[in-house]
Amino acid sequence: MTKGERVKSKLMTDAEICRSYRNAADQKAQINILAQLNAVPRGVILSALERGGLYKPEAVSQDPGIAGIQTTVKKQRRYSEHEDTLICNMRLAGAPWNDIAEALGVSIKALQDHVTGTGLRAQINLEAGVKRGEAAELAV
Repeated sequence: MTKGERVKSKLMTDAEICRSYRNAADQKAQINILAQLNAVPRGVILSALERGGLYKPEAVSQDPGIAGIQTTVKKQRRYSEHEDTLICNMRLAGAPWNDIAEALGVSIKALQDHVTGTGLRAQINLEAGVKRGEAAELAV
């Protein structure tokens, strides 16, 4: 079936699909409803919405662990060196994670994932250990 044949087999035009999608209370559910009403695969509805400028496909990649299963790849926030330094300095000064996350404008979970994933946690622990060691030497 060619692309032109799929479009002809829809009951609604692209404009009608876009209007119905725009006016829906639950737009995500509306995609499946429109596919069922038009007796077409969900992808045909998504293509009509994309042509109408109402849908932008997310990046999709193959999950190497499970053959044939596709997973959505979320864009991850990139932290600058300045932000990494700020994280280290604030944590070493005793600031709690929620204060650091608030200062950066991210969630605590996102911050902790970044700190763990980039090795900053090890760096913070190492620097904290050095400071504890220096304090112990001074106390002796």
